[in-house]
This record gives sequence, structure tokens and C-alpha cells, in this order.
Amino acid sequence: MSLYARVLAAASLPAAAHQLVASLTTEFGYSHAAIGLHENGRTRLLASSHLDAQHAQAELAQLRVGAMDEAIDQGLVLCWPPAGAGDWIRVEHQALQRQVGGSVATLPLGLDGEVFGA
Repeated sequence: MSLYARVLAAASLPAAAHQLVASLTTEFGYSHAAIGLHENGRTRLLASSHLDAQHAQAELAQLRVGAMDEAIDQGLVLCWPPAGAGDWIRVEHQALQRQVGGSVATLPLGLDGEVFGA
């Protein structure tokens, strides 16, 4: 079954988010993946590989949400180590990278100029 079909077949938004992060790690080779929902100026973790979003390890979950907020606030795809020049703020990305290793990237998700997640 394709990723798109698995996400659409999910019974709830958290289940669909879990299908997405699970596929990103198993099918696309990412070591970690997370998705957050941004509503009313607040981001909450919907699904995350390597931790249960309902009982998340506080520090790692907060670092992931912080990186999402950093990208959402700036309206940019952000990564650490930096992929290019720029004066963008990446404090949360650097902190998350120190915790999980490798490279960290965050992509804001939105429609018609309104951000709904990362």
C-alpha cells in the first residue's frame, strides 16, 4: 500500500501522522521524523518516531517542537548544520541536532499562506 493510501486510510489525525512519520523513517531512510500541528499560535507534537507523543520524553519532545516553532515563526525550511548562508535563527535546530546527531531539518506545512504544522 502506498504512503498516500496508508495516511488516508487512518482513522484519526494522530494515526495518519503516525503513518507518515513511520513511513519517513522506514521507506525514506530518515533516522527520526516528527510532525506537529500548529493552532492558535501553539505547536503540539502529533507523532514522532522513537518516542510516544502521548508520553513523550520531555526534553526531546520539547526540542522537536522548538525546532518546528523556529521554522514556522520564520516561514522557512531550516536545517542544522546550515545548508547555505543566511542570518536565520537556528538555535533550536542546533540544540536538537546535538541531542539526536546527524542533520536536522524542519519544513513548515501550510496552505494559502496559513501555516498549520511542521
